[in-house]
Amino acid sequence: MTLDIKEYYKGKTIMITGCTGFIGKVILEKVIRTCTDVKKIYVMIRSKRGSTPLDRLNRDILSSVIFKELFENRPELVQMVRDKVVPVHGDLVSENLGMDPAVRAMLCAEIEVLISSAASVDFNESLVNMLPIDYLGPQRVMAFA
Repeated sequence: MTLDIKEYYKGKTIMITGCTGFIGKVILEKVIRTCTDVKKIYVMIRSKRGSTPLDRLNRDILSSVIFKELFENRPELVQMVRDKVVPVHGDLVSENLGMDPAVRAMLCAEIEVLISSAASVDFNESLVNMLPIDYLGPQRVMAFA
């Protein structure tokens, strides 16, 4: 039996955490580039410094070099992103991922694939400060799943 990734993701609703970071951007770009038949991609992003998840999606993710190159080479994917990539507010360090209960329920009903790539990458950070993100965060994502 062979695993056909493109066929597996066809028609599926996905949620990805950590897309403002390096690994998350690479995962999102790969899904957009190779799995154009996905139904929807929810991107969990926390609000930060007065910026909404939509602001951060556009400024911190889609304007990065990896997406600029993708959109230059495959301009038809710009519309796909507008149609299928949906930012949702969430925060790993908050109970229930900091989500509004109605949004959380809707996501739980729709999401079929959950990719968690959020983490702290400040390796000089104290263990006390890393625990909420790198230990409790994945536990909260698992509870959500």
